[in-house]
Amino acid sequence: RTVPSFPCLVMSSTLPRAVETATWKENLFPVKDVSNLNPLDMGDFSGMTLAAIEEKFPEWFRQLKEEPFYTRFPGGESYSDLIDRLYSVVIDTEQQLGPALVVSHVSVLQVLVSYFRNTPIRQCMDIQIPMHTVLKFTPLR
Repeated sequence: RTVPSFPCLVMSSTLPRAVETATWKENLFPVKDVSNLNPLDMGDFSGMTLAAIEEKFPEWFRQLKEEPFYTRFPGGESYSDLIDRLYSVVIDTEQQLGPALVVSHVSVLQVLVSYFRNTPIRQCMDIQIPMHTVLKFTPLR
């Protein structure tokens, strides 16, 4: 197979489902596994739905509802922490002369979409990310 003459940065979270998506058979570009693209770390609540967390930990869930941006999951991180983690990804993406492909998870994509759409970052949790979809962002010239 011939690699196209233009460069394309392909970045994927390190989770197997993301790596598998990024390394599809027809992909001609190397994939850069980036742990910063891993989803929001829910710590002790990993694997639980928000409904289950609300039922088992109502006091903590109330805090999350009141301040979703800064409330840190026990043993995990907050959206504010996630944003700090994604700075290097934004810089890598913006420095590309050619296309960049990011394969990641809802929480990460919410932050990146917020940034590239110039949406206030504290509203990133409200952005709906469709599953199994490619989102294209074209820089203004």
